[in-house]
Amino acid sequence: DPILEQFRQIAAQLTFSAPTLPILSNLTGQIARHDQIASPDYWTQQLRNTVRFHDTVAALLGAGEQVFLELSPHPVLTQAITDTVEQAGGGGAAVPALRKDRPDAVAFAAALGQLHCHGISPSWNVLYCQARPLTLPTYAFQHQRYWLLPPAGDFRGANTPAIHPLLDTATELAENRGWVFTGRISPRTQPWLNEHAVESAVLFPNTGFVELALHVADRAGYSSVNELIVHTP
Repeated sequence: DPILEQFRQIAAQLTFSAPTLPILSNLTGQIARHDQIASPDYWTQQLRNTVRFHDTVAALLGAGEQVFLELSPHPVLTQAITDTVEQAGGGGAAVPALRKDRPDAVAFAAALGQLHCHGISPSWNVLYCQARPLTLPTYAFQHQRYWLLPPAGDFRGANTPAIHPLLDTATELAENRGWVFTGRISPRTQPWLNEHAVESAVLFPNTGFVELALHVADRAGYSSVNELIVHTP
């Protein structure tokens, strides 16, 4: 409170101009009038009065806005916006522009992707001025595969054969740092995989992972596998 009067005096020295975009006031939760925000008292009240952030987001939702972008170094208000959107029963979304644990370019590109998925597209020709759009198949009912299936080749080269139906090579790393086993697994080269499907998705069976681990352990001089964690089926 002791700084309020000094702050008001400093704000009174500024020249206020009419905003070019609508501004929602955290003091009222509604669109602010120019004569309201062009006042030192208004900005002084920002230091002391209650912040009506929930009312502000609700007003935007009531005006038909559904997608929100938080411009800050790290998401602080995104969750509060999401909670308000869910309470309103709408299908909106809150997207953070940056994250402190990610490079700025990576985080901002991810934010642009999320905005695009929610119907808010930037000027892609400005962002990727050297790129050109490609037409891709969009009809799910066509059920055409576009995966590139390269022919099976001999990957052994100068490495040691792995002597296993699913592993092609076994490479011992320098300085006794371990082994690297490589192989290609696909329904094309192992048709029996098609018999192990979960909801039409072909998955490599966990017993197969165990068998591979046992083979690798034996090759590395171990007789058993104490622990095996499958992170992705």
